This record gives sequence, C-alpha cells and structure tokens, in this order.
Amino acid sequence: MALQLDLFTLPTLPTVLELKEQAGNCTACPLHCVRDGKVAFSDGSDKAKVMIVSDAPGPTEELLGKPFVGRSGQLLDQALESIQLRRNVDVYLTNVCKHRTPDNRVPTVEEQKTCSDLFLRKELEIIKPNLIVALGAPALKFFKPGMTNITSERGKWCKWNETLVLPVFQTAYVLRNPGREKGSPADLFWLDFKELKRAIDQKIWE
Repeated sequence: MALQLDLFTLPTLPTVLELKEQAGNCTACPLHCVRDGKVAFSDGSDKAKVMIVSDAPGPTEELLGKPFVGRSGQLLDQALESIQLRRNVDVYLTNVCKHRTPDNRVPTVEEQKTCSDLFLRKELEIIKPNLIVALGAPALKFFKPGMTNITSERGKWCKWNETLVLPVFQTAYVLRNPGREKGSPADLFWLDFKELKRAIDQKIWE
C-alpha cells in the first residue's frame, strides 16, 4: 500500500513578510496598547548569514517602520561599513520585541518572552545565521538566559544551540558614552566589530 506522504507533511515556516504582518496585528502583550506607528519588524536581507538583534525599537523606528534608524542606526551603519558589511545585503537586523516600550524602558521579561516566542524564534529558523550579534543585555539574555552583566560578557563568543553569538554593547549606550579612551564603551564597541570581521574572514563557524 502506497504511503500517503501528504498525511505527514510538516508545517512550513512563515516568511519574514508574513511574520511582519502578524506582528502588526499582535495583541499578545501589553506593548500593543502603546503602539501608534508602524511595526519596526526587521531590515536587511533574509539571505544574510549575520543576524543582529537588539532589544526593542524606539519612537523613530516605530515612525519609520524600520529598526536601527536615527542616531543609533547611523552608528550601527558606520560600524558595519568599517568591516565591509552592507546593511541591505550582508546582515539581517531585528529586535527581541517588535513594538516600542513606553518611555523607551527596558522590555519586561514577559514582553521579551512573548515576542521572542512568537517572532524571534521563527526569524532564527528562517534566516539560519552563521553568526549572531546580540546588542545589549536584553538581547543577550535571550541567547544566554543566565547572563547577569553585559560588561563582563561583551566580546566573548558564546553559543545559542549551535550558533555562535557575539555580545556587544547596545548602540544607544555607546552614544551616551562617546569617549574613545582605551577601555571605554565606545572603544570596546569598535573592538567587538573588528572581532566580528575576524570571525567572518576566518569562517569560525565551520
């Protein structure tokens, strides 16, 4: 008797565009109550092998419907350009939470878990990055739940499942501490992007 393969068909993953549409209509956590702009879901290429994850969009991101814009986005763009990565081609940019938080506060544990379960985990399945950059403590906590201090973790590769993750200071934090003296947040931020360049050149995931 022929095997009925259609009975065993696995559910297919949604596309990034489908996830974005779902996020735009999502009411699963309290953040939808303060939403008054576009959902800043993601940017870059879904074919990229470097994925950059931060915590949540701000007002400018929500207004434009795109993560990593404004001053923080400009700093990130400069860091990417310094290591010959193109924003629209070589990286995929997203956040743990897809909607902004009131007064740009840190997303709560509940908000982070709800949004990452609904969206970020699926993005990771779709993109299948070789390397992940976790910008800031909230993003790193998703990949390394026991993390307590981003300062002690930054610049040190860790693993999420089998994927390598590089913790880096959040761009907004670097902008608040712009001094470039040795060991400063800005100095370490640029050193960490040089480490990302080294990792890409040497294909350390292989």
